[in-house]
Amino acid sequence: MPVSIQPCCLKGKMMKKKTGILIAGDFCPINRTEEAILEGRSEQMIGDIKHHIEAADISVINLEAPLTDRGEPILKTGPNLIANPECVDFLVKSGFSLINTANNHILDYGQEGLFQTLGILDDNSLRHVGSGKNLSDACRAERFMTENGGVSFLAFAENEYTVAEADKGGACPVDIYENIIAIKKASVTGDFVIVMVHGGNEYNPIPSPGMKKRYRTYIEAGASAVIAMHTHCPQGYEMYKGCPIVYSLGNFLFDTPYKDREYKQDDFWWKGYMVRLEIDEGAFNSISFIPVDFGPDGTKVNEIKGEEKERFIEYLEYISKILVDDVEAMKYWKAWCLMKGEWWAGHFDKFSYPLDRNSRESLVSGLIIRNGLTCEAHNELLTTFWKMTAHGDTEGYTAYIDKLENLQKGILPKA
Repeated sequence: MPVSIQPCCLKGKMMKKKTGILIAGDFCPINRTEEAILEGRSEQMIGDIKHHIEAADISVINLEAPLTDRGEPILKTGPNLIANPECVDFLVKSGFSLINTANNHILDYGQEGLFQTLGILDDNSLRHVGSGKNLSDACRAERFMTENGGVSFLAFAENEYTVAEADKGGACPVDIYENIIAIKKASVTGDFVIVMVHGGNEYNPIPSPGMKKRYRTYIEAGASAVIAMHTHCPQGYEMYKGCPIVYSLGNFLFDTPYKDREYKQDDFWWKGYMVRLEIDEGAFNSISFIPVDFGPDGTKVNEIKGEEKERFIEYLEYISKILVDDVEAMKYWKAWCLMKGEWWAGHFDKFSYPLDRNSRESLVSGLIIRNGLTCEAHNELLTTFWKMTAHGDTEGYTAYIDKLENLQKGILPKA
């Protein structure tokens, strides 16, 4: 469903024809998804949406796990994801132009796993962006030349366990200062600059105030669009100064890593959307959304059509209206912090210093606190929660907690 938009603040030259850019969310070839690929079913798995990929001049997907049979799982909280190197077959057969590797799992099997993954992508002539063998390599832009000029991609990931350092491989980190410099450098030639971000609070349908501020700042710095993912649920979009910001595409194809998570029709884990941007005469002139579903077992991506698509788009428009109303969105945010803050507070109670280096339980308790402080999404939640608690601002959010829980199931209020 295309949405007409006002021209984006681009300094580029006039375009000769429309250029289509398609961006998909999180692809993680684990469990049943991995099995289907290894059985040689890649073309069947992508068949329902292949025409959308082929119709785009540039198409992008996020690879959410290392393709490796090397390395050891790093010490972290959450699952260490890993996929058979032969799962590159899906990326080759699907025909995506660019593989985004800036995410919180790309370093799950250490430097060896990352380097093998990047080598496999190179060996299969798959261009990639967002991670590298050191910080400088990870944060480089990937530039495409089309008949209509240059399009540069940058990809950043929040500061969890897999970000690169000066002398260590990993994903390009969210760093507002360095990110702005990179955007300005990429945009100086007049290119369209598309920033992709991996971050946000998982399962929250409404982006946080900090996310909105950060992504809008990227636009102010010269980005032509910001497209985000990671939350395992769709979030809305806005046009900011004529430029699109998509807060989360949700999952694209990602069998659950949790064995006790059974498929449910109202579980947004199994749904997401792709975004198509069109460039015409030096500006974005339309943005359209293509909802997808990969339930019940993660073995095929299906385009959502008909009445179900209409409901999905209605949902997307509803949550988009909430996020652009900063006052209303703040109420949802505080409700979310109350929902999740108690869990975090419990881990602070369990934490003891110094850590026992011989105890995995002690180390993990320290890693949870570390992640809560260094990851932008978690830090913002904790900061808001503690402020609310300290100032006695915890009453009156019950209705918004109920609204959030309904939105998580796709339930909109009755007219």
